[in-house]
Amino acid sequence: MNPMTRFDSQIDDIAEDALAVLERHRLDGAADCAELLVRLEQAKAEAHRKIAAQVEAIYRAGCDDAVQAERRMEARVRTAVLVIVVAVVAALSVLALVLRLDAQQFTLYLAPVTGMAGTVLGYWFGAAGRRTR
Repeated sequence: MNPMTRFDSQIDDIAEDALAVLERHRLDGAADCAELLVRLEQAKAEAHRKIAAQVEAIYRAGCDDAVQAERRMEARVRTAVLVIVVAVVAALSVLALVLRLDAQQFTLYLAPVTGMAGTVLGYWFGAAGRRTR
């Protein structure tokens, strides 16, 4: 049963409880309206408590879902960037072999790529480890 169906069901239960209180009061033949008002106020307070609890539960479930979706998206982006960096380094290595570059020239091409990639990946993975959500 989804949260909104439960919420609707609880509202129906509250309404039925209020009607039952009124019917019992009528059947008791009590002429004192003060007791009826107290019962109705108690039923009203209980209804507010139930509704607030249900709304809070729905809100928390939505927040949890949003946080999980955000974390999945962050992981996908990190994975994509990591795959791209590895592919670029591998492609540069193959290119250096094909062009028969010596090690010093190859390092000139590869150093900026690995430096930027290390900075970005180090920050992202470090930030993910420090997260306290």
